[in-house]
Formats: sequence, C-alpha cells, structure tokens
Amino acid sequence: VVYNTNLIYLISLIIYCIAFTAFSYTAAIEYFPLPLFYGIGISLQGYYGSVARGFGRDTLYAASGIVCTMVTVAVNIVLIVGLRQAYWSLYVAAFAGMVVQIIFLEMSLKTIPHFHMKLFDKHLIKQLYRFSLPMCLNSAVFWFLNSFNRVAVSHWLGESQNGYLAVSNKFAVILSLVGSCFSLAWQELAYQKEGAHQGSGKFYSKACNLYIKYLFLGITCLIPGIGVVFQFLINPSYHSAKYLVPLGILSTGLSLFAAFLGYIFGALKQNISVFITTVSGSIVNVITIYLLISHLGVQAANVAVCCGYSTICIIRVFSLNRKVGLKIDVKPILLYSVLFFAVSAVFYTQGMALNGITLVVVLILSLFLCKDIVTAGFNHIKSIRKNMRVA
Repeated sequence: VVYNTNLIYLISLIIYCIAFTAFSYTAAIEYFPLPLFYGIGISLQGYYGSVARGFGRDTLYAASGIVCTMVTVAVNIVLIVGLRQAYWSLYVAAFAGMVVQIIFLEMSLKTIPHFHMKLFDKHLIKQLYRFSLPMCLNSAVFWFLNSFNRVAVSHWLGESQNGYLAVSNKFAVILSLVGSCFSLAWQELAYQKEGAHQGSGKFYSKACNLYIKYLFLGITCLIPGIGVVFQFLINPSYHSAKYLVPLGILSTGLSLFAAFLGYIFGALKQNISVFITTVSGSIVNVITIYLLISHLGVQAANVAVCCGYSTICIIRVFSLNRKVGLKIDVKPILLYSVLFFAVSAVFYTQGMALNGITLVVVLILSLFLCKDIVTAGFNHIKSIRKNMRVA
C-alpha cells in the first residue's frame, strides 16, 4: 500500500509544483518559491506521518512532531530574534522543521531501502485512486468552509475586523488540539475494527455519543476558563473580540465531530459521501455569510461556519444511520446545549470572578457526568503503581 501510494503521490506532487509555478506568473506571490517548498514540506510531512501511524508507530509519530516543533522554534529564534530577518524566515523555519521530521521518520521507518519495483500493483493503484480522489476534491471544497469567511470579512468589513476574528480563533485552537488527538486515535480504531469486520452500528453509536459528551463538556469548561484569563492574554485594543469566542469554539467543536463522523465513512471506504456532505456544508456556509454579514458583522462568519458544519453533521448522521444503523441520543445533546448557552451568557455579561465560579461548577458537573471514565483512569493509575512496586 505504501509504495503503490507513492506513484499517485508523485504524480500529484508534480501537478502541484507545475500549477503553483504557473500561478506565480499570474499573481504576485511574495518570497516565491518559499511558499512552494512550504507546501511540499507539508505534504511530505503528512505522508510520512500517515505511514508511521499505519505501521502503529504512534510514539514515533508524536516524537517526530516534537522534534519538528523544536527545530522550527530554534530556527525562528535565530533568524527573527538573532539576525532580525523578515517574514520569509517563517517559511524557512517551518520547512527546516518539516525536513528534520521527515528525515527522522525515514531513518526509523526505512521506507526507501525496502523499495522494489515488484511491489507495484495496477489493481491496488486503481483502488487507492478511487479511495483518495473524493478526499482530494474534498480538500479543495473544504476551503469554502474553512477559509472563505476570512476572505469575505476582509472584503466587506476590512482587515481590522478579520484581526478580531483571528484573535477569537486563537482560543478555539486549544479545543482543536485536544479534539484532534481523540480524532486521530478514533481514526485508527475505526479502520482497525472495519478491517477486522468488527465494526457495527452499536459500536459506532457508542463511540459517537461518548465523543459528543466529552466534546460538549470540554467546550462548557473552556468558555468560562477563557473568561477568567481573557483580559490577561489579549491586548486591550482587541478586547472587543471577546464576543466572538463562544461561537468560534462551538464551530470548532462541530468541525471536530464532523471529522469524527468522516473517519467512519473512510473506514467503510465510502469517501464520496464525505465529499458530498462537505459540498453541502460549504454551500450553506457561503450562502449564510452572504445573507448575514451586513446584519451581524464579523459574527456572521462564526454563525455561517456553525450552520455549515451542523449541516454536514446532520447529513452524515442520517447517512450512517441508513448504512450501519448509527443512532445518536438526542436528549443529552439538549442538556449540553443548555449548558453551552448558560456558560456563554455568563461569559458575555459577567466578569472574571463569576466566570471562575462557573468554571468550578462546570468542572464538578463534568466529573460527575464522566465518573465512569474518571474511575477507570484512577484504577489504571493504581494498577501501574502496583506493577511498579512489584517490579
């Protein structure tokens, strides 16, 4: 699978380089060809990371990411702080980090030494192409869902308003990082279960309902937590971005759940459904921001993204219900929605003290609702300590 993927990947990389270079002649791309190399680095980084995960080398995958980050930070410090270089140094630092990560992974995985022409299989290449093409198209359409709104805000409201949106999205990154870890683990589990013919509607239903619970509880803890630290972390000139935070975090949560559902389609080898639903959500997003931006201002961007991802989630849930019998428990979602609106109201109207009290209350409630997994975690820690004492 790895080496047959190489052929598709190589062709795609050649097309990317030609297209990017041709585009550079029609549009002014600053510091070209550094953005081209940056894109190549991202694709190779994703490729090697996927190979590592495919072989079950998750620790290696995580370690390589740490190495990449350390190199990137070090080069940035040298170029920007030490040598006072311009914006181009960000490209160089990121590319340097990715190259070191790629070398680190290749030295461990040794994919190149094991390469042989006999490993190519035309039938498998066709299967891989049919599997990956919808996801390639999905990536292109995804721009209209994930990035179009920033362009729309800049066009209609100005770059300053886009700055407020960027500030509010910084806090959503916290949820995205944690949620992505769970999503990556879920992707591996879903593919393993389906590959072993152990996947079932009951299994997927339980996983999705648990993910919804942890996701919403994380959101309701994060919002009052931000309310406590917001004024200390954000420059006073951007304090008006505070009202964008709750919906920005909610949109990130919806995007994580949409990805969680998307991995089930991937395990079922039905990526065309992922593409169709992404198109539907993107259309809803674009239409919504066109209709609301003159009335809601920059907040329309968050509302539009929430509507877009909600559309994707709803369609995917109904589709998976037909395909594998997926069932989502609606009653807890109503409770989580009430909690979200309650903590958001406190966040909007109250200061640091009441947000801190709200955070404590929500944390206690979350521990109660997650008592099973908390108990299991404590028991696991006890067993590790016991085994260490025996050893």
